Amino acid sequence: MGEATCSPGRRLRLTEGRPGFTFYTERRLVQLTGIRAHNLDELLAGLRTVGGASIFYHTHHSFLQRQFAAPMYNGNDFATWIATALGEGDLAERVGSINILDCQSIRDLRETLIAVIEDHLASHPGRQRRQADPLDAFHFASSRSFVLPAGRVARSLEEFAWHVSRISVHSLFYHVFVARLNPECRDRDFAVWIEEELGLEDLAGQIRRLDPYPRPLEDLRSELVTILARHIDARGALT
Repeated sequence: MGEATCSPGRRLRLTEGRPGFTFYTERRLVQLTGIRAHNLDELLAGLRTVGGASIFYHTHHSFLQRQFAAPMYNGNDFATWIATALGEGDLAERVGSINILDCQSIRDLRETLIAVIEDHLASHPGRQRRQADPLDAFHFASSRSFVLPAGRVARSLEEFAWHVSRISVHSLFYHVFVARLNPECRDRDFAVWIEEELGLEDLAGQIRRLDPYPRPLEDLRSELVTILARHIDARGALT
């Protein structure tokens, strides 16, 4: 997975005194919020009410549970429930196809989810609201994140690629999904560090354009390492 390119003689080192990239990992404690939905109106009310951690949980948790297979509807629980409990296949496709890469924060994602569902309801004013069976109600859950250093620090692009090929899926999940959508963790986004600390704007752009949502985590890891290794090899060929 790109390991052969990590030659000490071809390392792009940081400027003296600048920090390396510290890898983190996390564990999550899942809790029910007590908020339920039996129809689209109640789902909308829940989307407006629950905390951002609940929105993130229902659009991302399946990636950790299915590391080697792409989840349904890009891992969107709301879309899955709309399809299976309400039988609203068209709306489920719209919700599941929301491009989360276009959302800069969880607030943006919440507003987009609400707008898509509201537009669907406005487009079908005379349609009777479908009601889920009581046993199929949507239960809003949330998760509390515990973030810890993973014991890995990269001070060159080669070291960075080597660590990416070996970090846990929990660490990969944190840096790819959590860091990008949480403004407080911006400096832990892979692309941000590569651009701001290594000055590799083109490489950072490639990583930003890599869509992590339609693929399992291990496929995403392989693609990331391939991009990094290709860049390392290309730079080495010019020296």
